[in-house]
Amino acid sequence: MTSHAIPESLKPIAAITNTALPAGRIGAVVARAGVGKTPFLVQVALNGMFYGKNVLHINLSATVKKTVVWYKEMFSHMAVRHSLGGVTLDDLIARRFIMTLKTTGFSVAGLQERISDLQEQNIFSPDILVVDGLSFEESRRSDVSELKALGDSFGLKTWVSVPAHRDEPRDKRGMPARITEVADLFDLIWELLPEGKKILVTPLKQIESVDEDAMLFMDPASMQLDASKTAS
Repeated sequence: MTSHAIPESLKPIAAITNTALPAGRIGAVVARAGVGKTPFLVQVALNGMFYGKNVLHINLSATVKKTVVWYKEMFSHMAVRHSLGGVTLDDLIARRFIMTLKTTGFSVAGLQERISDLQEQNIFSPDILVVDGLSFEESRRSDVSELKALGDSFGLKTWVSVPAHRDEPRDKRGMPARITEVADLFDLIWELLPEGKKILVTPLKQIESVDEDAMLFMDPASMQLDASKTAS
């Protein structure tokens, strides 16, 4: 399997999402319910697939069917917005493997075993790991620490969604209380913040290699990512 030519209009977006997190590092996307964590992560995955990366998408709060629908919807909007040169979703999905696991029974050790099984049987070997739907109602420090170690062991770019509430307190760095306890474990933390007619992708913590002048934002109607030097 090879990578596909990246459409010119998609390159600025894909460049940011693909270079923001080096292999072996872990990042969080934080937002309150309904703002766009899942469509954001699906687009990160699709952009990676365009670059020839394999994506293991773990959904802890939705079925495989619902996750597949998200990919279809996001790719459909992407195809309307960008000239994809004939590339279809069918051309990309060989690079995607979806697992749904129950939050209550989720363990990083179990996930590591399943990844090893997939690799040993030459079924699938991921480059990017997406963990969506992990509850942060209780302490998740051990899980995040283990996910970080897992990503380092397998050389994965690991993305985790973190829910936030509208009025929850923030620390002096601006971190929502929900992620404060584990913020030190993440190499990158981006928050999705509605502002006017856009959803800004606001960096709370990121790696030095990220272009600080390049900004991502989302269209609330289509949930499509866009990029510019300014978000105004």
